[in-house]
Amino acid sequence: EALAAVTAAFVAAHADQPAADLSAALAARVADAGWPADVRAPQVLPIAEGLYVAQLPPQNIYLLEGPRAQQVASGHLVLDARREGDALGLIYGTLEEGTLEEGAAGASGIQPMFLLLGREADGTWAPRWSPQGQRDWIATDGAIRFVGEGVERLHVSGTSLGILLGPADAMVECRTCLRRELAATWRREGEGYARESALRADAALADILWEMTQPSPYAVVHEALRRARAAEDAADVATPQALASLEALGLLAEGVRLVPEAMQVEEGIVRLSGDSGTHYVATVRDGQLVAITTDSG
Repeated sequence: EALAAVTAAFVAAHADQPAADLSAALAARVADAGWPADVRAPQVLPIAEGLYVAQLPPQNIYLLEGPRAQQVASGHLVLDARREGDALGLIYGTLEEGTLEEGAAGASGIQPMFLLLGREADGTWAPRWSPQGQRDWIATDGAIRFVGEGVERLHVSGTSLGILLGPADAMVECRTCLRRELAATWRREGEGYARESALRADAALADILWEMTQPSPYAVVHEALRRARAAEDAADVATPQALASLEALGLLAEGVRLVPEAMQVEEGIVRLSGDSGTHYVATVRDGQLVAITTDSG
């Protein structure tokens, strides 16, 4: 608390200096005071006139306004912040253990997060909304960005790493494997945000994920296999011949698991490894799985 109070007073007294100079001067003073080094140097970023956001050790994020410092989040770095009237959107991030170098939004090793705050009658800021518990908010290994002016819309992108396997899922995804890329736009509604979607409110999670998924060749193979195993219509993502091949190869059996390999040798080719050591080659054209065979090479 003392560090935050001193930081607020320092920033208020040097408000005419560029944010980069404030951050550098603050880092030097924190080091001189004997504070243990965090994974990053302290940050100070302006939001609006007289209002700043600061990241200070140990992993604390504050709003600074005049001599007052208010802790609002816990994280290693501030990625962006905007104020619109009595609303303030904060995009911040945490770094994976062992990550010591500064990274950009969406870089590997950074988990981006979002918080919407509202102005209270006494001038403090209180949390209004966070995406915690939202099953369609996926920002793993991705990025969160404001869209347009203000805080009305957010673009959220991420990967499928960490999505729990469902009963119809055959793919086991890992950090070094091919993964699905997902993206969505979130629009502010009242005190929170809702994802822009053409689906019904009670849509199945699998349908939600597919609506968000970028249709890469791997994503098409994943969806074709998932639908075939769930006995759902897969005509738009696989030809009848490909669906027949999935069944003939035994890939629709319950408990069969495949690992997507990291390398695609040529455009439209996806290679998969089976539990038994068998390798498969899937071919995708024009957004459809058209063939899958065992890899004799």
